[in-house]
Amino acid sequence: GEEDFTEENEKSKQDSQPPSEEEEEEEKKEDDPYAHLSKKEKKKLKKQLEYERQVATLKAANAAENDFSVSQAEMTSRQAMLENASDIKLEKFSISAHGKELFVNADLYIVAGRRYGLVGPNGKGKTTLLKHIANRALSIPPNIDVLLCEQEVIADETPAVQAVLKADTKRLKLLEEEKHLQA
Repeated sequence: GEEDFTEENEKSKQDSQPPSEEEEEEEKKEDDPYAHLSKKEKKKLKKQLEYERQVATLKAANAAENDFSVSQAEMTSRQAMLENASDIKLEKFSISAHGKELFVNADLYIVAGRRYGLVGPNGKGKTTLLKHIANRALSIPPNIDVLLCEQEVIADETPAVQAVLKADTKRLKLLEEEKHLQA
């Protein structure tokens, strides 16, 4: 009886020996589904997976934002002719968020060269309107460039134009570089 027990012990000791380096390499290759790929292919795959992860994150974020309903009256022939216009003229548009109507059959006229302020209580659709204009969910003439700068600005004596210019960090860096080069 004792001899059988020691023989089994010896066998289990042999079985539990740490695997050799060759065996470890074999195991890694079997476990890694990408082992057959070159370093370049792995890098490309990693970038692709990262891109897909970012797209999924953006889709999840947009899912919450896309809980809006936007409608706008059809363009009249006169409006269609004004596609090269420099003014924005939105007629009879409606926007609702989460079932709450923010704008109903509203009209918006923005004349080129004029400055506008959008003022109102919280939750009344100011940011939502600006986002829909920026996303071109509303009919903005195609020749008009729209940029939405989402940034909270602390109220102070700084003119609005200066606040917007300060937000352009790339421009500020270039101005600093220019100043440095001219010095």
